[in-house]
Amino acid sequence: MSLVRLFLIASGLVQVARLISSDELHWVRCLVTIARRHLASGRTLAISLPTAERESRMADTGERLLGYLQHSHHWSLIVFRDSSDATVSTASMGNHCINYVVLVSSSCNSRELRLKLDRRFSSLDFRHKLMPSWSARTRFVIAVENNCNGTNPRKLSEQIISILWIYKVTNVLIVMQEEYYRNASTSAGRLRHQKLGLYTWFPYESPNRCTQVENAVLLGNWVMDGKGYLVQNSNLFPRKIGKRFNGCPLTVVARNFHNMVEYKKPATNYSGSYTPVIERGWEISLLTIVANSLNMTARYLPAPNSFESQNKLLDVVQALVFGEADIVLGGVESRARWGWEEYVDTTISYLSRRMLWYVPCAFKHPRWSSIFRIFSPQLWLCLVTTLAVISTTVTLVSRCGGARSKPRAYWTVTDSLTCAWAVILGVTAPALPRRDAVRVVFVAWLLFSLAVNAIFQSVLTTFLTESGYKSPVEDMDQMLASEIKYGYHPVLDDVYRQSGDAHASTILRNRMSCPVHAICLKWAFTFKNISLILDELSTDEQYASSRLMDENSKPLLCPIDDGVVMHGNHVMMMHVGHPLLDRINDIIQRVVEAGIFMQWKNAKLRAGALGIYSPLNNYYSFTMNHMQPAFYLLLMGISTSAFIFILELIASRLGSGRRCIFNRN
Repeated sequence: MSLVRLFLIASGLVQVARLISSDELHWVRCLVTIARRHLASGRTLAISLPTAERESRMADTGERLLGYLQHSHHWSLIVFRDSSDATVSTASMGNHCINYVVLVSSSCNSRELRLKLDRRFSSLDFRHKLMPSWSARTRFVIAVENNCNGTNPRKLSEQIISILWIYKVTNVLIVMQEEYYRNASTSAGRLRHQKLGLYTWFPYESPNRCTQVENAVLLGNWVMDGKGYLVQNSNLFPRKIGKRFNGCPLTVVARNFHNMVEYKKPATNYSGSYTPVIERGWEISLLTIVANSLNMTARYLPAPNSFESQNKLLDVVQALVFGEADIVLGGVESRARWGWEEYVDTTISYLSRRMLWYVPCAFKHPRWSSIFRIFSPQLWLCLVTTLAVISTTVTLVSRCGGARSKPRAYWTVTDSLTCAWAVILGVTAPALPRRDAVRVVFVAWLLFSLAVNAIFQSVLTTFLTESGYKSPVEDMDQMLASEIKYGYHPVLDDVYRQSGDAHASTILRNRMSCPVHAICLKWAFTFKNISLILDELSTDEQYASSRLMDENSKPLLCPIDDGVVMHGNHVMMMHVGHPLLDRINDIIQRVVEAGIFMQWKNAKLRAGALGIYSPLNNYYSFTMNHMQPAFYLLLMGISTSAFIFILELIASRLGSGRRCIFNRN
């Protein structure tokens, strides 16, 4: 009897081992069939396996599955295990499109199930160099072993899908043991699974069921009979995100940002608080188009103080991760998510902005300097030399021939210089020459003076109306070679420290801190000895409103050719892998390609230009300021005449005194 009993026990153990092996084989065949039909070959497949110590049965299934997939050579494999780094089974990923297969055992305790799934998804390290973040197109196969008697597979699938929605995973297929029957051939009456159920869900089906998982859909079954087969040969990854979203809410965190998001002025109520109301903005108009295209209702939330005033992302990232918001906007740049790539993704850019070096434009010469700019210094020297030469020549010609010519106005160099100066000024000479030789020289000088005077008067009149502009700084080399200062906000120091620019050390050494933008602008307008880093869009607005223009509608600050400091692309932030991201990107791309966003920008600039009335559109005002050089010239002439008159009086008094002494003697 004891031998028979041992034989029966041994037979039972062998049968149980065969049954266990059969269950694992059906699991592997089911997952391999799904992978071959719905996970494109030639792409990367990431597999998350449990450790043998925690979930031994699913761990064994995972090892068998991994062996089949490695021998098939259809995918580049990346394997994740609990609390371990990824290992690559093949040489390269091949591309960046990754699908996932995650194996996890079920738990009768919902809290324990949540912890297991969190452990699985935390092992899919987004920051790993081999792994880009997933998107709405990424396909997930979640294999769950249901060990709980009496547990409804559909309800358990809904619970798992709800956990996955925290990670914004929608394109998911849940593979779960579904039905049971009692095998009478075993003495223990062991439970064996007959079918594997394939479940998924469809978000945004109705306004009352947008992101709440309330009805998991059974797409098909794998019958665990023989080699096993799929009952329905249907698409296990149907399109989850449609074009219309049935009025579901689109929650938006909007930060007040110039031109992008503008709130109405707060009206304080009796309690002393107020509710911010968004008035307008380019991003608000863009989001309105997105919401209308998706048939969704935009619901705005005020931005946290840390994001509003300090530009810190921690609070808004938490709002995206915990599902409190779908989109964050308000002057967000694509580089803003640096350090948060594992949690945050961004839309495509719809507006590019640049920070440029601006220098004082070619500014006007002082009007008093117009006199000296009529001729070059060399020509002025030539005229003075000519005046001296002609005076000497007239004196020598007048004296030659023995008796001195009359009148006596040309006997001395001083008298000749006075007559020559009178001719070039266009006034009457003190005396006319009598000798023919002197007249020939005098006529030649008269013709020369008429030519010089005509040129002088025409150029002087031009400079009186428009004094001209100095040569501007045109590139970085000229800016660095000049004595101009470099001014910008201290936060931009890090840009130059990390840029590796050849001019970075020079700029950092000679830069001036400009924490207050208005003061530095005023300094640049007044003294014109400082260059600034300014936002191109904001500067264009000030050009349009004439705040950066002089009285002749000429710009006061100009960008230099190679003065681009940094680029910024405005985007909206969303949770990584958000199912709406692709649809929103498609709408934004159509808006940008149609030129609608640029139309909003140009309309803003035109509105600023139309709102400024400028008298320069009427007749040009010729004021006393334009006559300043003429008055300087008149003052100089009067001063010179008064000085010469005083010298003549002194010389006359001295001459009279000498004659009196001579007569007495």
